Amino acid sequence: MVDRVRQMSIDLGRDAFIRQALLRRQGDGDRLGEIHCPTLVIAAAEDRLRSRDEAEELAAGMKNAELVFIPKSGHMLPIEAPHAFIDVVVPWLTLRRDQHARL
Repeated sequence: MVDRVRQMSIDLGRDAFIRQALLRRQGDGDRLGEIHCPTLVIAAAEDRLRSRDEAEELAAGMKNAELVFIPKSGHMLPIEAPHAFIDVVVPWLTLRRDQHARL
């Protein structure tokens, strides 16, 4: 995984990678209630950068959100556990597609 992140920084270029890493991001947590569509929130159970409480707060802020924690994974979830990630996303999307088709 470290090699993949290192390669991402090389592909981006040193300056762009550093700018992104240092970027201060303004939160929009106060607007979560405006999201009404089905939303899947996926969190890594071993994430050291984002807490379990943050993921729960994010999901709770939306009216139609489902929260899934993927075990044995960290902040770089799609890179660290791509199969587990896909095993959550694909069935969720399939169910939504099938529900939409019945409308």
